[in-house]
Amino acid sequence: MKHPIISETLSLKKYTAILADYFIKTKDSIYIVTTTNFIYLVVKDKVVKEWDLNPIVKTIDTFSFCANLGPTNLSVSSDTIFIDLSSARERNSFSTPPQEFYRYGYKILVDITTSKPKLISSFNPYPLSFQKQDYYSFYQGSLTKNYDVIYSFNYVDSIYKYNLLTKKRTALKIKSNYFKANIPVKYDSLFDYKYLNNYEITQSRISLFFYNPS
Repeated sequence: MKHPIISETLSLKKYTAILADYFIKTKDSIYIVTTTNFIYLVVKDKVVKEWDLNPIVKTIDTFSFCANLGPTNLSVSSDTIFIDLSSARERNSFSTPPQEFYRYGYKILVDITTSKPKLISSFNPYPLSFQKQDYYSFYQGSLTKNYDVIYSFNYVDSIYKYNLLTKKRTALKIKSNYFKANIPVKYDSLFDYKYLNNYEITQSRISLFFYNPS
């Protein structure tokens, strides 16, 4: 089943403008990934190959979908695709219906040498308790040809490495390592403006650069 937006005659310029992410393979071809978990290879304005990633993505997290193609070193083989996953959940909310929130975390490496894609490895640096919290758990990470993910967390000034094959984690550069877990909200204080204002400031990931974490 093809994504409803995808057309055999859609130009490369238009492909890069739709709601999907793409990776330039050559000057006249791109890989494109959609949030419906399909990868397409477009060559000279025609879809020449496609891969269905739903069986892979849903085994990692039933709420997940492909968010974008992860950045890679130029030497990384075109037979593998590096993808960032996102997931949509219902937040605990007084609104009706409950609002969704989006969370990033998993990166997956997929082998596309055949028509049936194969998961090589998946990676999520956040502990489970951290992933369940209600905010963007996004982190920057790029893949090298040795299958090393070089990454850093949002608002953290240290750099880490994780090898997708050996599962080994290494700290490359530890600085102040501004990072702390969120404090659970006091639901009986949700109408206390002073409490909410203080909670918002001290729990914001941006604020970690301005407040000395304990």
